[in-house]
Amino acid sequence: MRLPATCRKIGITEQTIYRWKMKYGNLGVPELRRLKPFEEESMKSTEEGKLRSMTIRIPEGLRDWAMNVLGARVTGLDEQERTGIDGRITFQGNAEGTFETVLLRVVPGKTKTSHIRDLRGAMGQEKAALGVLVTMDEPTESLLAEASESGFYEHPATGEQYPRVQVIRAIDLIAGEPVQVPR
Repeated sequence: MRLPATCRKIGITEQTIYRWKMKYGNLGVPELRRLKPFEEESMKSTEEGKLRSMTIRIPEGLRDWAMNVLGARVTGLDEQERTGIDGRITFQGNAEGTFETVLLRVVPGKTKTSHIRDLRGAMGQEKAALGVLVTMDEPTESLLAEASESGFYEHPATGEQYPRVQVIRAIDLIAGEPVQVPR
């Protein structure tokens, strides 16, 4: 494969290849192996950094991005301000054609246990089966404990169980980690 095609395939420019060649071209295999863990950490922090900068500039950008990744319907701004819910996913509840709802909330800033309580309150008001909180930060133990207190939802048609309230980091969505909802 030629250099331009290779660059397009992995999503970098030829200039980057030449810069790397100048910087790392004289390193041997042992030195390159020692650099690999640093490179992986750098890539992770770069993706997270891009996401954080997008969130700082446009908080609703994170919301719209997360709703797109999750395949959710975005709620209107007035409803979002009133309920704190950013989006919804619907799925078939049982064979009789009833539908259930997953409520989604995106928190671009510091996440608190009150966000979980608010999500659970909205789930109760709307009789939603599941709730998902998307956050930028690593969830704290108290946040995860608050979410786990909600128990599990058992799908009436399949009998599969899903955590009733789930917390997922935006960076995990980038990595392809799925939210556990019936499809």
